[in-house]
Amino acid sequence: MRTLILHVGAHKTGSTAIQVFLYKYRNLLQNFGLLYWIEEEITKKGMYGQHNLAWYFTNRTHVFSLDLLERMYFNFMNQISNKNLDVVISSEEFMFLNETSAERLIKDFSPFFDKIYLIIYVRPQVELVLSLYQTYVIHYKGTLDIENWFKGNLKIVDYYNLAKIFQGFNCEVICKPYIRNQFPNNDIVFDFIDTINQILRKNVAVPEDYRSKDLNISVPDFITLMVKYYNSQPSKNKLLPVLRKLGCY
Repeated sequence: MRTLILHVGAHKTGSTAIQVFLYKYRNLLQNFGLLYWIEEEITKKGMYGQHNLAWYFTNRTHVFSLDLLERMYFNFMNQISNKNLDVVISSEEFMFLNETSAERLIKDFSPFFDKIYLIIYVRPQVELVLSLYQTYVIHYKGTLDIENWFKGNLKIVDYYNLAKIFQGFNCEVICKPYIRNQFPNNDIVFDFIDTINQILRKNVAVPEDYRSKDLNISVPDFITLMVKYYNSQPSKNKLLPVLRKLGCY
């Protein structure tokens, strides 16, 4: 009996922290019969989730070419077909799945697994939108106002539709609120590992040398608005580092 755990985020719910943990302790997890395998080309870009799989199933080629995504997909399928292990996949980019791409994913993975679980952490959509907009402005140097940006990103706050799609394919959906101060040690990693243990009836323990880290720190709203303005100005390269420091970024 093999199980696939598909962690789909959502965005801004500690997904990066979970992925960094899974990658760093992948050998420990394999000792417990759990495989977390990721392409080296992904980690070279400073990412530790299987975003390439999400992009492959959603046909998004903004980072890698389709040929490269296909090669990485077949590498992954080879890894899971040759190992009698449970598998965990994590990428908030799976939030962009629709019914057609989700069906394609389930069809490809079902022959290898007896059960597929979907884990999704959710937070109030207003909080999520504000946090994502800040990422768009600060990390991607966006210049759109929040209303126009939001019109093109409705899908990533539609938790219900994604859960409904996977339930329609007989997947077990586990939906959990993202409330940091209610997690063990105020850390989502501990809650995620507890959830995996409950699903697989394992006893994986978070190692003593693990230290949580704030990977994405918010800045005040006024800093975000200032950065958005200067993103369109010739002086942005000089001013943005100052603004980030001002916002304790």
